[in-house]
Amino acid sequence: MIETSLPSVSTFSGQSSEDVQSWLQKLELIHNAFDYTQNTRVAHAICLLKGGADAAITAALMLRSAENGERSTLSWESFKSFMIERGVPKNRE
Repeated sequence: MIETSLPSVSTFSGQSSEDVQSWLQKLELIHNAFDYTQNTRVAHAICLLKGGADAAITAALMLRSAENGERSTLSWESFKSFMIERGVPKNRE
């Protein structure tokens, strides 16, 4: 039997010391290993957000729901794009 270890994934707050791309890649390894659905992927990732990152996603979902007039879901690809665009601190080089 071949044993592989999955990466541990910590919470993500968008601090300058955090790398959003690396965080998303670790999440995808876990999601693929356990064959998570698209909704489960987003829910799992949102549960790991804290601080500014959590507030940004919450605000984006509320705005999307208000624009659509109903509860809106976020696809995994949209979540990743949002995190890459807004989850990386602006002061990083």
